[in-house]
Amino acid sequence: MIYNPVSGISGSRGTRIGNALFRLGQSDGDIVVYQTKSKGDGEEYLRTHSDEKFEMIVVSGGDGTLHEIVNAIAKLGIDSVVGYLPAGSTNDYAKNLGISQRNSVENLLNPQIRELDLGRFNGEYFTYVAA
Repeated sequence: MIYNPVSGISGSRGTRIGNALFRLGQSDGDIVVYQTKSKGDGEEYLRTHSDEKFEMIVVSGGDGTLHEIVNAIAKLGIDSVVGYLPAGSTNDYAKNLGISQRNSVENLLNPQIRELDLGRFNGEYFTYVAA
């Protein structure tokens, strides 16, 4: 899990992350958690760990955090499922996919994996909007 600790406007973000980690930790497998420190830090983490095989890379943050991590995964050629725990103030992408803060952990525990389009514009990848 790569998460942005300052994403969103809610004072309960730490509680949400803690609850998500608790529930995910009860399932099989190990969880590696990385807290980003600044813009670009999540990409750097993936670059330095790109030789590792992750069954799923869970992103927790807002639309910007998701954008950064999806770009890193695409640019580095990482072959992994991406899970999303929306924690931003808008979570536009999550809303369009029917992912809420309430159902996101359940979605990770019982994934229905689907392929989604990824666009590229001026060297940047995008999931749903290019401007």
